[in-house]
Amino acid sequence: MSLARLARRRTWRMLPIWALATGVNTSVLLGLLAFRAASQEKTISTLMLIWVCWVGVATYLVFADARTRCSHFEMSLPVRARQLWANHLGSLLVGGFVNIGLALLVVAAHRLLLLRVNSDVSYWSLCVVLVTGVVLATLLLQLPRPTLARIPVNVGTVAWAIVVLCGTPWLLGLAATAGPAAVAGLAVVVAILAIVIYRAVPPTYSLIPLEAQSPEKVGATSLSPSTRTSRLLVPLTIARCVSAGAKELAAVPIIFLGGVILGGGLLAFGAGERELRFLYIPMAIYMMFAVIGPRLASLHYLDPLPISRRPLIAMLVVPYFLIVCLGYGCGAFLAAERRSQLEYVNFEEGESGYQVTIPLRTYGFSRDGTVQPVVSPWGESHTPELLTPLKWSSVAVYSPFGTSNTSSTRFVALQISRAARAVYTAEITPETIEQRYLTTNADGDVIPRGDGLTLRQDFPDLRAASGPMLPVLVTLVTVPWLLLVALLLRAYRPGVREWVRQTIVWGGLAGLLAFWIWTSMTTLFGVMRPWAMRALVEIPMLRLGQSALGSFGVWVAAFGMLAAAYWIAQAQFRRMEITTHPSQYTLIRMGSD
Repeated sequence: MSLARLARRRTWRMLPIWALATGVNTSVLLGLLAFRAASQEKTISTLMLIWVCWVGVATYLVFADARTRCSHFEMSLPVRARQLWANHLGSLLVGGFVNIGLALLVVAAHRLLLLRVNSDVSYWSLCVVLVTGVVLATLLLQLPRPTLARIPVNVGTVAWAIVVLCGTPWLLGLAATAGPAAVAGLAVVVAILAIVIYRAVPPTYSLIPLEAQSPEKVGATSLSPSTRTSRLLVPLTIARCVSAGAKELAAVPIIFLGGVILGGGLLAFGAGERELRFLYIPMAIYMMFAVIGPRLASLHYLDPLPISRRPLIAMLVVPYFLIVCLGYGCGAFLAAERRSQLEYVNFEEGESGYQVTIPLRTYGFSRDGTVQPVVSPWGESHTPELLTPLKWSSVAVYSPFGTSNTSSTRFVALQISRAARAVYTAEITPETIEQRYLTTNADGDVIPRGDGLTLRQDFPDLRAASGPMLPVLVTLVTVPWLLLVALLLRAYRPGVREWVRQTIVWGGLAGLLAFWIWTSMTTLFGVMRPWAMRALVEIPMLRLGQSALGSFGVWVAAFGMLAAAYWIAQAQFRRMEITTHPSQYTLIRMGSD
């Protein structure tokens, strides 16, 4: 009978969703950390591995209905509360162990492919630490209100859950760093805690607290609502009815993270703002489109009310646009200090000797794969090296400020001066650069003095231009998403069959995922350069941003495209037939039963 009750737990129906989320989140986070480790020539530490694996477990424990110890039906059975508690705890632990196993499989795959994961710690040791942490966190989350069948949601229980879920991986990291003895000691503490909590379980659960409540004086209630409440009633009702609940709460942090990456937030952590800033665009659209279906499920409660559909569509899509913009702003804020310290123009040693390095956005563009040599006033020249974004394409980019091993000190100083003018829009004479920053070695090659170029330290007023990136990146994410939403809303018409809506949703998600996989695979096999998408956006935007008219034109074009896409989605929503039996999608239905 205990096994039958265990098999009926709601956790099993939701487990595929959390397992999929754990695999995706762990892979994305490990990819970000591997990107950072590669840029710094380091490996991912054991402590970071614990935190990455813990993200999936924490998400599972938050949204897997861990608060419900037993249902009303189970309370009516002649079963002791301890058995119900054991069934509830067992189902949570099995789900947590499954998530840990999937996270470790992802770590193993990354260790084989990316070679940036610390291999000093065995999988067995990491598994023991994480399993101990899952048991500890699950037990601690069951401490509040031990006599109730369902843990209530209030400030105290929410604060306790945050402390447990954030403090457990920190404690696991300390134990893993201290050695096997500390891990064994932690396991003993967890076993003792389990016995203590089990003995504290009451004979029977109750639905409401049985403790005496403090007497309170209740005054008369006004029959007419206050002005503020009546004004907020409609927008609050709309916000509640278009909310997707737990599914939305799970997606919003990922969408916000996408905005942070678009804003260059990875630069603050040493990972740079290079390829990931653009490769994440299809995944951001994917997450935003994935929650639109659940947000449409409760609209039939509002349809009979005298509410215009314009505020409905605004409440449906505008919050996600604001989340992306907020994430972009946070990313830009995080990266601001780091950007102010970077030397965008430098003279660094590469595979073929010392080269003038500049940001990709200041590269030149060649349509036919040819480029004219760069010639100095005294006749010395250098032919730039062409870099093709696609393997078989004639289109190429090049650095117009390159040098060679045979270039003179005077020519190198001239190229650095030109690069500083292009990047910082400031004039630094070649004579100043030659005297301060350049010298020659015993072989006659030009090398930098001391630690290299320190232009931004010596000239604090230098500011690197980048062009109007905010409207472009936000438009690249929001416009395709709004058009997909409009396509889905158009399918809510009389005579349109259910399979059409299902095809639009899952076809759109599959197309976005396929595009992301295609860009990753073509980059992995060398068909497309990792910086191809970045060059396609950054180089034109810098050219347009060099004039006030060009920047204004980019903002106007972005605003026009956003307004047009929003108008299309709004027009389809106003003609939409809101049915009393909303469409359900496979994974969503599994988590909603």
